[in-house]
Amino acid sequence: MYYQIILIEVFLGVWIIYLYHIGYFRSQPRTKEHNSFEQNKAIGEEFEARVAELLNYSNFHILENHKDGRPDFKVADPTFSDSFWVECKWRSHLYYQNNVKGLHWAKKEDIERYKGVRLASDEKVFIVIGLGGTPENPERMFILDLDERPYPFIFDYKLKEYERKPWTSFSYYHHKLT
Repeated sequence: MYYQIILIEVFLGVWIIYLYHIGYFRSQPRTKEHNSFEQNKAIGEEFEARVAELLNYSNFHILENHKDGRPDFKVADPTFSDSFWVECKWRSHLYYQNNVKGLHWAKKEDIERYKGVRLASDEKVFIVIGLGGTPENPERMFILDLDERPYPFIFDYKLKEYERKPWTSFSYYHHKLT
């Protein structure tokens, strides 16, 4: 009888560890709908830190870091021969808009503000989007050129054209960030 109780306790312990490991006990997912402004800001800053880390690892130079409505970073390529802007966005999952799966990455007024920076500085603006996983370690990553994708919603099938491996270094060639 004593051994049966121990076996049950061991089984329950292993079962609880398994449930914890698969995320059964996690609170609500980190989505925009469930987070306060401060939490969303912190999540955004975590993803910005990840992108900055990848840029630094790739020998890019972050010239400016903004929190004032302009894109997050002004960046120079490794040779300092060209500079551009980077805006970072992290989303927990894809959404449906009019029964079509995709990603709503910004508000129209944000895009207009980024376009204003593009016109005023005559420098490219790239949007780096992390999707799924965590802001520090997204499952997927995309780079949009604002000149090519000036709309707030992008369809899932179009996103695949801009996908990159989230753990690889950035490169910049012929005015394209990849």
